[in-house]
Amino acid sequence: MLTDEDRLHIRRHLVRYRVAKGSTRVAVLGAQQTALLSSLGDRLSAGFTSGDETIWLIRRLDVRVSVGASSTARVVAKAVAAAVAGALARTFEGGADGENVKRFPDRAAFIARLLLDCAEDRAARRWEYREFGEITAGPASSAIRSIVASDPETGLDALARMTAGDLRVVLVALSPADAGAVLESLAAGPGSSGIDPAEGVATALDKLLARSELPNEPAPAALALFLEVARTGAARPPVGTVARAREAARLAATLRGTRRDEVKSLARALVDGDWRAVEARTMEGLAELVAWPTEIRRKVVASLSQALSGEPVQTHLTDHTTTGLGGISLLLPLLDEFPWMTAAARLPALESTEPSSLLQYLTLIAVLGAERSAAAAGDPVLRLALGIPDEIGAPSIYRWAQGVGADEARRSIQVFVEHLHRFGKVSGEVTLAPLGDGVVAVDGERGIWLGFAPGEPASIRKLVASIDAALGKPAAVAASEAWIEACLEPGRRHPGAIDERFLHRIEEQARYATVGAPFDLPPALMDMQLVMAQALGRELAWRLPGFSTSTLVYLWDNFLSFAAEVYFEPQRIVMLVGDPPLHLVLSLAGLNRRRFRLDATGDREWVLTQQR
Repeated sequence: MLTDEDRLHIRRHLVRYRVAKGSTRVAVLGAQQTALLSSLGDRLSAGFTSGDETIWLIRRLDVRVSVGASSTARVVAKAVAAAVAGALARTFEGGADGENVKRFPDRAAFIARLLLDCAEDRAARRWEYREFGEITAGPASSAIRSIVASDPETGLDALARMTAGDLRVVLVALSPADAGAVLESLAAGPGSSGIDPAEGVATALDKLLARSELPNEPAPAALALFLEVARTGAARPPVGTVARAREAARLAATLRGTRRDEVKSLARALVDGDWRAVEARTMEGLAELVAWPTEIRRKVVASLSQALSGEPVQTHLTDHTTTGLGGISLLLPLLDEFPWMTAAARLPALESTEPSSLLQYLTLIAVLGAERSAAAAGDPVLRLALGIPDEIGAPSIYRWAQGVGADEARRSIQVFVEHLHRFGKVSGEVTLAPLGDGVVAVDGERGIWLGFAPGEPASIRKLVASIDAALGKPAAVAASEAWIEACLEPGRRHPGAIDERFLHRIEEQARYATVGAPFDLPPALMDMQLVMAQALGRELAWRLPGFSTSTLVYLWDNFLSFAAEVYFEPQRIVMLVGDPPLHLVLSLAGLNRRRFRLDATGDREWVLTQQR
């Protein structure tokens, strides 16, 4: 027997009759509709399984029925009901088509799709969202707030089930005020008991920091923490989670608002519980931390301090750790493809750390994206892999970077390009495209970036000359815009047409790979890291069947965004890698199951395998 949840909702029922002239009058429409509802109920009860939560949205269902003109309303209704039930069954069997028929496993999946469409401004005037009226026509932030408030239980289920990428899109669309309102709505529901909420919030914080996804504003940060707890737990977040999430968010905002050179001293006072060392005004906003379990408070403060200051907490690796930047496991084996020692030959060392190691370190951070620079700065697995000691934090690297001049950076780029050309990864057929106030040189073979120049003729010609020197011959050069073409020397050979995908969203690619806070690299070193990061990213893309033109942004979203469990054994280091969205492509290419060695870890073998 069907329950109240098992129902068919017909928004509009249009009936057209075709009868022979002179036939008996057709049964009254109102009587037919009453009988139709009863007959449909009987038909659907017999043909469909009770308790199925699937939601089907059908834009239009055309049904044709032939009955005798003298048939009673009940006979007509039964015939129509049978035809409708049969048409529905055929529609369900055919499945969703994305246009006229849409299917969702349950109401929460439907709401999740709606929230994402609102966030991306796709929901307005869509037929499948008609039940929400004008809500979807308003601003994305207010629409998301109203939809969640109308059914918080389903809203929480929908948000908790989203992928990390989709949830990030929804959270970014929310204003701070609406994020706070959504959290209030979600907090109204029941929570599980008997579990300390502080521990769940601390774990959620670590995950968000590892992915560099903790919002700056307190209200969105608290909502993100609450939802991360909900995403990882089998039951609703424990009672008190909202309060703990808000307290952690206020702590993050307080540390973020503190001068970078003072973050560690404030964090040390909070870790030690030395409340008298904290300014009274600061302590007013952090008073609730006193009630947190000591070890959890220390963990939360240390994580935030490391993420915001770039100074790693002393790392004592046991036999097991985790990293939210598991994508480094795909990049580390590719480092041997590039001439790090030669490129760094004229760069200064940093204490006992070779400049080649620092170049590798900053290049991998650039490939992971600017948003993850802070998380990567203290990641213990990345530091171990490249031999970067704990005592060398972002401030130390900043001071080292100031000693790298423009001439040294240009020389390093030239060495890099020369190596890539020698191994056939750079063709020497170059297109100059606009980037910011200047230009970037893009090679036509794999789309590798070869260098940058301000947007005036002398600088552009100097860039072309440096490429010529790296190739050992004049490059074939074209320009994507007339003003750049006008800056080139006449008579230079033109290259063949470049794949337009290599020139797609160049500004976005540059922003993505610019090493962000807490490093603050000077422009010359930043240009060098962009060239090296693009080359490393292209090396990975080239090994992915069907994805050789992928940008760094696409690589992160689909191949590099996963966590990993790392186990340290005497003779080897085992990384159990997670599954990014396109993990099947990685499996086909064999990139998530391999063995390699790194200079920093000597004879210890690194073993990549998939989590089961």
